[in-house]
Amino acid sequence: MALPVRAFWTLNRNINRLLAEEDLRAMTLHVSRQSAEGCSAYEAKLRAEIFQTAQGFDPLKAERDEAGFAELKAMARQGL
Repeated sequence: MALPVRAFWTLNRNINRLLAEEDLRAMTLHVSRQSAEGCSAYEAKLRAEIFQTAQGFDPLKAERDEAGFAELKAMARQGL
């Protein structure tokens, strides 16, 4: 039980968010099956999402966040 309460509730909210996303996709899929056009549009949307890359992010030009890195190191030392 080393997980802080705040972290637990943050994870809990993320689980609900991810499940809601899955439910929304399933609902969209069932609705799109009512017509061929809807099915094709949904398939195109999912294929575009699969192959989508991070827009405007170049990892070769990224700068290290020293303050954030120091915070992560401090958290690791505390066992969080």
